[in-house]
Amino acid sequence: MSVTFIDLPKAPWPVLKEGIHTLSIEEFRDIFVFNPHRRKQFYGLLDAIESLKQAGCSNLYIDGSYVTQKPLPGDYDACWDASNVDIDKLDSVFLEFENGRKAQKQRYEGEFFPAHWPADRTRTTSYLSFFQREKHSGSQKGIVLLKLDDLADS
Repeated sequence: MSVTFIDLPKAPWPVLKEGIHTLSIEEFRDIFVFNPHRRKQFYGLLDAIESLKQAGCSNLYIDGSYVTQKPLPGDYDACWDASNVDIDKLDSVFLEFENGRKAQKQRYEGEFFPAHWPADRTRTTSYLSFFQREKHSGSQKGIVLLKLDDLADS
């Protein structure tokens, strides 16, 4: 599968076309892992995927500048479907949000939020919806869905 990047007014780099783009981990790697900086973040993502799978998570949505054409993203942002997650098997770092999610970034190179949690002060927008809005322009944009049940164990 290929994805389409589009330019949005005020957005500093091309973003994914609006929608939720389901990719295999191989497709994701081929599209987004194109330099050593991104490769390091990708390895952190693979570790996070393994941890989330072990807890029963089936869907992981990837956002942030990592799923744009920005050459050196600071990290990636992700939200995970909590529907089938066994909280007792979940790495506790996925629920640590202190210090700008420092522990998550140190462990997995990215930031994680439960997809259904409110992402705004009015508590009306979930992270899944919030991630689909480009922050500079306010326009709709795309995110990536990785179906963890379909991913081979690493």
